Amino acid sequence: MAALDLGDLSGLDLRQALEPSAQRATAALRLAAVMAWPDDADARAGHWTTVGSEALPPLGATGPEADAKGITAVLDLMAGHSSHWYIAGSVIYLVRTMALYHANLPGGPSVAKALSLLERFSEGPAKPPDLKELRRIWARYRPVAHLCAGFVSLLNEVRRRPDDEQDALAGAMFFDMLGVMLALGRTFQDFATGYKAPGHKSPLLEAANIWTVPAALDLPPAEVRTAPFSAGTLAALKAYRAASTTASG
Repeated sequence: MAALDLGDLSGLDLRQALEPSAQRATAALRLAAVMAWPDDADARAGHWTTVGSEALPPLGATGPEADAKGITAVLDLMAGHSSHWYIAGSVIYLVRTMALYHANLPGGPSVAKALSLLERFSEGPAKPPDLKELRRIWARYRPVAHLCAGFVSLLNEVRRRPDDEQDALAGAMFFDMLGVMLALGRTFQDFATGYKAPGHKSPLLEAANIWTVPAALDLPPAEVRTAPFSAGTLAALKAYRAASTTASG
């Protein structure tokens, strides 16, 4: 993989909420496309050709309508991929939470434990993915899992707002809040590229195999809200460990 290329960012202060502009729309569309197709350059190029050229405003355009089509294009990508972004990002989020608060779990924090929690506690009216499907999603989106974790963290903040504000804020995540989402992604990137699960020689994410947030980007401070697991979650992890021990024994 490589460092993210979000286009010409000169003149954009990523530490602030971004005003509508062609540069902002370009960066948002590029980021969303990489997250949607991390391993498929042809799909990214095709999307850029068919959607990007139509969605981008003219250079120098300003005002609330300047990147309205870009927001719609990103929302379309979110509609098709956000459930998978949520799964991949939650794996990193959960492993980090284990490492921070529950490092003494039998066998230590791991992707397998995170996936078992996602299988058990998936939300929504649809049937949750089974473990095989969760593993497939994790493998596909692993190169951008840290970015997905930034997305998850920011989405969790959006969900704390009143219901009538949530849709507009979700659309703004890749636009107004682009700098914050990248900063959160870099926080998870730093964790995942440095953390090695017990018994593993390689880190959770290898820098050479992911789309990295460039260190040179001047981003705002961004705190990841997290807390120790509930008693119910810890009980589920103990049950997972017991089942794994029984199966291997």
